[in-house]
Amino acid sequence: MKKLILTCLIAMSVSKPVFASEGDSGCGFGNGGGSAESNVSYAFLNLDVYLGRAALHRAMKDELSSQMLQTLLSTARAEKRRPELLHFSQDLAQFPESALFKTEAQSFADIFINLDALYPKDAAGQVQPYTLSQSLKLMVLVWSRRNDVYTRAQWENFADRFVAVTELRMERLYFEFAVSSVGRNLMLSLFQDPSLGRSTALLVTDPEKVSDILPWIQAKLGCGNGSSPEALALSGLNWKMTFDYGWAVMATLSQNCSGVWSEAREIGIKFRFRENADKHHVLDLTATKIFLE
Repeated sequence: MKKLILTCLIAMSVSKPVFASEGDSGCGFGNGGGSAESNVSYAFLNLDVYLGRAALHRAMKDELSSQMLQTLLSTARAEKRRPELLHFSQDLAQFPESALFKTEAQSFADIFINLDALYPKDAAGQVQPYTLSQSLKLMVLVWSRRNDVYTRAQWENFADRFVAVTELRMERLYFEFAVSSVGRNLMLSLFQDPSLGRSTALLVTDPEKVSDILPWIQAKLGCGNGSSPEALALSGLNWKMTFDYGWAVMATLSQNCSGVWSEAREIGIKFRFRENADKHHVLDLTATKIFLE
C-alpha cells in the first residue's frame, strides 16, 4: 500500500455540477488543485454544525457573540439547502480589488468565490490552498453580508474568534489521488472531530460534484442487533491496486454500536465510475462496494 498526501488534482470545471465552477480551474498535478474548492464546499454545508459547537464554548458566551452567532446560524441553516448558490469563478472582473468573494445582501443571493484567491502562494512561492479553517471563516464573512446590524469589523472579529474555538475541536486529514490515464479523478478529504472522537465527513470530489460518503458507509455497515452504527472513526487512508476494479481505498475503521466502540479493523472501498454527458468518469455509488478485512 502506498500513502498519498496532497499529491494529485481534481478538476472541477463541468457543465452541471452540484457546486458550479465557472471556467477552467487552472490547477495542475502537484499544486493541491481542488482541495480549496472541496474545503469551501464542505464549509458551506457544515458551518451551522460548527457554529452549534462553538456556541457551547465560554469564549462565545457574551451577549454580542451569542446574538451574532444565532443570526449567522439561522442564515447558514437556510441557505445550505441551496448548494446551487455557490459558484467558483476566475472572472476577475467580478472581484474588484481582488476581493475573495461577491454576494448581495438579500437572502439566497448567489455566492461567487474568487477561485484564484483560494490558491495563494507563500513567501517561497509555494501554492497554499485554502484550509478548512480559512474556508469556515470565509463562509462566516459571506453570510455576514446578509445582516447589516453589525459592522464588518465586528464580523471579522467574530470570525477570528469562531475559528480559534473551532480549531480546538477539529483535526484535518487530506488525501488526494487520481488515475488520470483512464480519466478517473477523485479526491478524498477525511475530517475528524477529536472532541467527539469520531469522523465527521469523508468528502469525495470528482469532476461532477462533492459528496459526503460517510453516511453511505455508515448505512452499509451493521451492528450485531441489525442496526447501523451510531458513529464511525476512520483513519490512515491509503490505497492499493486490485485485479477486479483496478484500485481500492483502504482505511482503519472503528464503529460505535449502542455506545460501545469496536476494535479497529481495515475497511476497503472499491470505487466504480460511470461516464457523464461531458465524457468525464464520475463516481457511481450504486456500483461502489465496501469490504472488511
